[in-house]
Amino acid sequence: MSVELQRRWQLERWISWVRVAAVPWAILEVGLLSPDYPSARYEIAAWVTTALLALGAGVFFWADRQSIDARAQRFVCFGSLAFNTAVIWSYAAVYTYESGTPARQLLFFPVVEAALRFGLLGGLVMPFVQLPVLLATEWWRADRFDGPAFSADHITFPLGLQLVMGAIIGWLVNRLGREMVVAEGRAAEAEMLQNKLGRRVDLLDAANRCARALGSSLEVEEAFAAFIRELRGLVPFDRTAIVLADEGAARVIAAAGAGAETVFPPGSRRPLQGSLLDEVIRTGQTVNRKDMTDQSYAEEEEFTELGLRSRLAAPLVVGRRTVGMVSLVRVEPDAFNEDEVELVSLLGRFLGSAVQNIRAYEAERATVEELRRLSALRADFVSMVSHELPEPDGRGDRLREDPSPALAGAHTRTARVVPRAHRPRDEQAGRARGRRARHVTHRVGELQL
Repeated sequence: MSVELQRRWQLERWISWVRVAAVPWAILEVGLLSPDYPSARYEIAAWVTTALLALGAGVFFWADRQSIDARAQRFVCFGSLAFNTAVIWSYAAVYTYESGTPARQLLFFPVVEAALRFGLLGGLVMPFVQLPVLLATEWWRADRFDGPAFSADHITFPLGLQLVMGAIIGWLVNRLGREMVVAEGRAAEAEMLQNKLGRRVDLLDAANRCARALGSSLEVEEAFAAFIRELRGLVPFDRTAIVLADEGAARVIAAAGAGAETVFPPGSRRPLQGSLLDEVIRTGQTVNRKDMTDQSYAEEEEFTELGLRSRLAAPLVVGRRTVGMVSLVRVEPDAFNEDEVELVSLLGRFLGSAVQNIRAYEAERATVEELRRLSALRADFVSMVSHELPEPDGRGDRLREDPSPALAGAHTRTARVVPRAHRPRDEQAGRARGRRARHVTHRVGELQL
């Protein structure tokens, strides 16, 4: 139902109350307050009109409270206006004999009602519709009863007043209607913005929960399991994975769902060039692959063999740099809607730091393990040196004469560890170990001398 039709129906219900209240007033006027009628026919006509008013008031009061469609409401509103106008015209004709014709003042009511119902158009049309009634009642008064002769002023003056009143009320109704439309539009816009803001708050909260789950542990398996539990409740998927760019290759650090153990399992590496990750890193934008049957990227052939059709990939952002992507895959084509795309895009920006922390932890742990191994080798070497030096069979002498091969091996193993650490402090530690090794060489030489 339109705003204007709703306003008219509310006005019709209010007028039905006015009509019901007018019934006892009409009975009082016809029965007690009216002067002597010229004949019994006038009195009978007045009572018949009052009876019709009471009957119509009851019928329209009942009809206005029924649940009817918009088309029926239009007919009821128009019928109500026609009924009210006919009753007023009847009273104006019956009481034409009164001196000063006070009943003719009732003719202003249809003008007001038409202006309220139909605005400026109704307020200007109704006075001309009533013009024949003004002419007829004035002619009937001048012809049948004593008093002044027929006067055109008795026609033009009420007509002018009705036009002025109808124009003013109609203009106000039109202005109110326009303001109502503007207010309704602003209210709808405010409600839409409120809903959108609420939806964005929900998205932000959901992304925060997933990010907290992934950042709850530095162990990949434990953190990814917590992340999967949160993600399944937000965005259903058939397969998901977190893929990072690592020295020109795409490395899968975690995967779950269809084919997670056989197709791109965790720890696997594939060439970065020509992959979806390459495009995500290059553009920094979320990519929604609605149908992978065209196999635009190298890895999509294996996905389609698993029966997967649509894929959504959002960049993992750390600062201004894209380090990888989070990927969700579904069996159905074009399966991701706008809200899910927006949520996953937001999720990628929140997950970047957590993934980077896990990546740094894994690198540090690998470095520590390698340093522990080297420390054990060094301990073995020192033990061997301290054990071999006193021996008389000459093996200690050979070691003292040329200790460099053993130390060179230690230097080589240390050099292989330092590039994997990618940390300045690890490089300093390597140099310190080299200095300690040279110091051992020097001490062995002194022992030889």
